[in-house]
Order: sequence, then structure tokens, then C-alpha cells
Amino acid sequence: MTLLRPAELEVLKLMAEGWNDHAIAERRVITVRAVRNYTSGIYHKLQAKPDQDKRVAAILWYLKQKP
Repeated sequence: MTLLRPAELEVLKLMAEGWNDHAIAERRVITVRAVRNYTSGIYHKLQAKPDQDKRVAAILWYLKQKP
């Protein structure tokens, strides 16, 4: 999972747990804009396809990485 930075992995973990952007921002004590910047970076690094739901694709990638 070295493709993503630790902060991006934490945001992705919270996404996989079902938290929305506002809840992630509260839990991480950051702004919603920062969460959206992280998610944008995640989608870009994972090369999500235009016709995919990017959030779902990222979560599926995360779950496949778990041992």
C-alpha cells in the first residue's frame, strides 16, 4: 500500500468504514476541503476510470490490500 501516503490511507480507511467527508474531517480534525483533496489524490493515484464510482473503486482497492 505504499502507493498512498499515510494520511491518504487513513482517509481511505475511514471511507471504507462508511464515513462521509464531513465525518472524516471531524474525526481527523481537518477541513472538509482537506478531505476532498486527499480523496482526489487517492482517486488519481489509483487511476479510477471515468465510468466508475471513484469512491467505491477506492474502497474496493483498499479492501483487497488487507491481509
